[in-house]
Amino acid sequence: MVLYCCIKAGKDMKRNLFSIIICMLFITTPVVSIAGSMINKNQAIQEVPNNYSDPVQQISFRERNMASWSEMAKKVAVDGESNDLFGRSVSVFGDYAVIGAYWDDTSGGVDAGSAYVFKRSGTSWTQEAKLLASDSSANDYFGLSVSLSGDYILIGAATKNMGVGAAYIFKRSGTSWTQEAKLLASDGSPNDHFGRSVSLSGDYALVGAYQYDVSGGVDAGSAYVFKRSGTSWTQETKLLASDGSANDHFGNSVSISGNFAIIGAQSDDTSGGVDAGSVYIFRKAMPDLLCSGDLSWTNVKPGETVEGSFIVKNVGDPGTQLDWKVTDWPSWGEWTFNPGSGIDLNPEDEDITVEVTCVVPNVKDKEFNGKVKVENLENSEDYLYLDVTITTPKNKVSNYNFPLINWLFEQFPNMFPFLKFLLGLN
Repeated sequence: MVLYCCIKAGKDMKRNLFSIIICMLFITTPVVSIAGSMINKNQAIQEVPNNYSDPVQQISFRERNMASWSEMAKKVAVDGESNDLFGRSVSVFGDYAVIGAYWDDTSGGVDAGSAYVFKRSGTSWTQEAKLLASDSSANDYFGLSVSLSGDYILIGAATKNMGVGAAYIFKRSGTSWTQEAKLLASDGSPNDHFGRSVSLSGDYALVGAYQYDVSGGVDAGSAYVFKRSGTSWTQETKLLASDGSANDHFGNSVSISGNFAIIGAQSDDTSGGVDAGSVYIFRKAMPDLLCSGDLSWTNVKPGETVEGSFIVKNVGDPGTQLDWKVTDWPSWGEWTFNPGSGIDLNPEDEDITVEVTCVVPNVKDKEFNGKVKVENLENSEDYLYLDVTITTPKNKVSNYNFPLINWLFEQFPNMFPFLKFLLGLN
């Protein structure tokens, strides 16, 4: 891929060199957000700036083909009008794209705002839906920020209710997009502009309020994390800069992916100078599953019940809680686990001992192997396997140094039952 960087000639050559390095880094980065564009795998959606001579804002789709990007489509809103600012915010995920038009005049009023969903089929992108807030009103700026992840769209309306702000979750079902939730800051105040920036990742939503006032000063900024459970979205935490001060505008931009969140503070004064800006990276504290124990038995009589145990513990970050469950075990035998699951296990708690019983298959001279799987229910990538081995005794005839008897049993396996009983072979 070739990325062209525009670098201004000037007195600070160091900054030019730094820009070149950053551009080179972007070349090797598979997913980036740059200059109002959102890139996902081999597709990008880019805002076409409005010079106010064009009646309608527009966006263009580009597709990567090996080392080059070619324009795939140029789209406008079906009902676009002057100064809608269609394309102010964009996001793409898979075959879907969402575009914000935060100055769109709707039934809610002037500059109430809207967002448009486009779907790709082959090389065509077709408008599938136009989204409006259920309580749309004038000057909400709904669509100022958008984010798309899976079947969910998050849309910010930063100036709603005198700038308190709000964000809206929409969910797709077939070709329909329905508002599922309205997100509000638990401590929202006028002019916080909650919804100035938004980001979605799986079951988590991140919303910036870049003019939130903290003890450090006016407009220092904040960001809020929400988590989905079923159809409910609940505020999980509020994030603040550790050194936040007046007019930093922390939360002006946000992005979340997995357990990591990055938040921009574009007006932060640093050693670089006034309004040099900074970003803050946060990691979600996570539990960590650990299991240990021996699940091996030898010389077990066929059909017998064996007993054993293993322990479960949370070795994750302090204050985290682990929900775990035994989710898989060998298909042979009859297994029971007590307990088979647990919730809210803290790192400070005592280890959980899981008692295991298994009725061994009624098969002689056999080694049974398998695994028991234990999962962290909050993190599908955090799981452990415990090896299982059970052996039943080999034919005891081989323990007797009587070749003739061995030969007779091999030739006539159903004869001499009493002799077999005496030798313990039944």
